This record gives sequence, structure tokens and C-alpha cells, in this order.
Amino acid sequence: VLIQGAGGPDAMRVAQAVHHSLQQSRIMLSGGRSCRWAFAMTDFTPAEDLSVVFARLDTALMAAESAGHNEIEMLSGAQGQSVKPAAAEAAWHELLHRALAGDAVSLAVERAIYGRQGFHQPRYESTLTITDPSQNDGQPLTGFAFMPAAVRLGLSSDFDARAIHLALAWLAENTGELVVRVSVTSFLKAGFTQKFREALDAEKAAGRDNVLQRLIIELDAYGVCA
Repeated sequence: VLIQGAGGPDAMRVAQAVHHSLQQSRIMLSGGRSCRWAFAMTDFTPAEDLSVVFARLDTALMAAESAGHNEIEMLSGAQGQSVKPAAAEAAWHELLHRALAGDAVSLAVERAIYGRQGFHQPRYESTLTITDPSQNDGQPLTGFAFMPAAVRLGLSSDFDARAIHLALAWLAENTGELVVRVSVTSFLKAGFTQKFREALDAEKAAGRDNVLQRLIIELDAYGVCA
């Protein structure tokens, strides 16, 4: 799918609409499982060689195939370059700051399904999402879509801190274990580890050790390769 003249959040919204449509048309396989799609996305400029663009898409596609999830893998042509597409970055900057300032960040939780079921209690996986009130479709952007931009803009730790607080609140009201994805870059940012420890200490001080025992942190390379 070629999206001309769009960048940043606008292009990702189109990609997620295609992603949603294809996910709904998956074929059921034996054993109750369904086939999976691999989704890749990149940006491009008219001056770029098409072979370079397709090489990026191929790299992103291989990453998507090995990632174990059905989300979109974004590999930017600006990776490793000092110059970023200004319009797209400005759009991401505005959207992400607006999400953090308002009540637009939430946690989508679904029951985890693995090849082997050996857990003592139900396990759930969470995905951080943001919604944009300016969009009429109401479709949220998942962390796989916006966290690479958040990493580039130095905002990943703010979103991950929000994810941890939302996860602790969910665990306090629900049974089972909850997996929360946290960006590797957040732990590398000064002050994040201390905030993370303080959030856990607050739960312990409140006598909610059971909550901490059911919280599972999964390190994710959001934006490290994208």
C-alpha cells in the first residue's frame, strides 16, 4: 500500500486500518488457531531509490515475522541520520504531548494464549494505547505504532511510567498475572528506574504484595531498531 503525501500519525492510522481489516480476514487453522499476518511499514521520499525502500521494508518484514506479535513493525529511512522529517516529527510531538496531558492513555488487556498452558493462574498481556480526540474514527494507536516516535522524542519513559501505574491499578481490581511491555530505552533514561521503584514501594507500603507478585515486566525494543 502506497500512501502519498502522508506522514507520522496520519500514515500510521491508515496502516492500522489496513491491519485491522486483514486481521478480521484471517483463516482458521487446525487446533483452533488462525493464520497470522506480518506487517511492515517505512517512509520514503521521491528522490529515494526504490531498491533501498524495498530493502527497508524487507528488513522490517523479517523483524515482524520473528517478533511473535501481529503488530506493525516500522523501520524509518531516517534511522541513524541527524535530519528527521520535520512535519512528521512535529505531528508526533503534538499528538504524544496531547495524549500525556489529557486522559488519552489507556491499557488494552487481553487473555494470553500460549502453545503450552502451564500457569498457576490466568495470564494477561497488556498494550499501551492512545486515542486522538481530533479523529472521528475513534481508533486508538497501539504502543507498537507510537512508541518508536516516543523513543525518538525522548518520551518513552513518560509513557512507560503511565503504563506501569495503569497496570498496578488493573492488578488491584482483577485476578491473574499481567504482562506489561516497557521500552529498553526507558530504563536507560535517568530517573526512570527510581520512579519505577517508588511505584512498587508504594504498593508494598499499602500492603498489596499480591499485586507485585502478579506484575510481569517484558522489555521491548520499541524504537531501538525502528
